[in-house]
Amino acid sequence: MVTETVFAWPGIGRLAIQSIYNRDYPIVQCTVFLSAVLFIVINFCIDLIYGLLDPRVRAS
Repeated sequence: MVTETVFAWPGIGRLAIQSIYNRDYPIVQCTVFLSAVLFIVINFCIDLIYGLLDPRVRAS
């Protein structure tokens, strides 16, 4: 949201804030859900890449 505010880029953070102000709860739920899914997927991908790059992690 900071990047969106500083550079005036419309994005999911701005959508979430506007939805909170407008009390549009289904969109707030959707933005929270999408953010959580994106966070989980990115962390999973980083764990896989870390296992490929560091052979000590693969052994355990």
